Amino acid sequence: MKPLKRLVAKHPNNLWQAEIMGKAKFPQMGVMYLIATIDDHSRFILSGKWFRKQTKINVFRVWYHALCHGQADYQYYAQLLGIELIYAHKARTKGKIERFWRFVSHRDP
Repeated sequence: MKPLKRLVAKHPNNLWQAEIMGKAKFPQMGVMYLIATIDDHSRFILSGKWFRKQTKINVFRVWYHALCHGQADYQYYAQLLGIELIYAHKARTKGKIERFWRFVSHRDP
């Protein structure tokens, strides 16, 4: 067995991840899927959109939006607002986007 090799991006925009959240049912709209792209280093969600189907073209749409608008925009706006960005140097790699899915799908009892 080979040991698992965990990747952690050392800088913003070095590694992006895209993933599809499982089915989410909405009373008025039916079943929807959330497709999102996350920056591995900062955990910033670069792009995300709800779709009725989880197709390749919808993944490409989210990637396109991330490429057009996502790259380091958060750094620019944080600087404008006087916000100091702090990055974790020993970030845990497992479950980055899964935490986002839990946040999105959280419902109060």
